[in-house]
Amino acid sequence: MDPRRTRVTFTVCLLGLSMAEGTFHEVSGVCRFDPDRPSSSATGTARIAVASLVATRVDLAIEAELREAVDGELVA
Repeated sequence: MDPRRTRVTFTVCLLGLSMAEGTFHEVSGVCRFDPDRPSSSATGTARIAVASLVATRVDLAIEAELREAVDGELVA
């Protein structure tokens, strides 16, 4: 993988009310495939440095309001 062209991102939604998004900036790995059979021969490995995470969006205000509303107790 070309680290300049590879990006690992994620989005987490909590109960449809709170969102968190982030990107891992240190990614490396190898992808292999047979050009004659690309859909059945693709294999690969990836390494993602967890410490390279940068959160790009976190709705902390919503989370704080929810915690206050339930007084820190889990509501099922």
